[in-house]
Amino acid sequence: MRIKKVSQTTSTQAQVVDGYSTSTTDSYSCNYVNNNSQDIYSTNEVKTNKVWIDGKPVYRTVYTGNLSDGAKAHGLSNFEIRNIEGCFKNTRTNNYFKIPSVRPNYSNYEIGIYTTDTNIEFDIGTAVDTQYIAYEVILEYTKTAD
Repeated sequence: MRIKKVSQTTSTQAQVVDGYSTSTTDSYSCNYVNNNSQDIYSTNEVKTNKVWIDGKPVYRTVYTGNLSDGAKAHGLSNFEIRNIEGCFKNTRTNNYFKIPSVRPNYSNYEIGIYTTDTNIEFDIGTAVDTQYIAYEVILEYTKTAD
């Protein structure tokens, strides 16, 4: 949903602001509302419009690669992971699977994911042919310095 500006026909005492305000009479501009409601996914760090339960802002970064790497450096420091999600694609079959992939009837094809202080790590089942599998992982996190 996008908010559009309409013309003003009567006078008001409120001001339109383009930044955060604690005022009870000011009103946010359409640009401020629209820009803060976007849910952006990027390989660069993005400050989301989410706030964690402790009041800290939530950041997001998308990582891509090939599972044959076994791990991917995330480049984060002073962070607390709040959400990990992703998918992988078998590039031979064009099948997509959610990460983690839990396959009770095919446990050798399971893929798990976790983070360390420096990496995104994958637990890969013995039957997964990593030569043909690409992935996308989304990390959402807070920063201890915020």
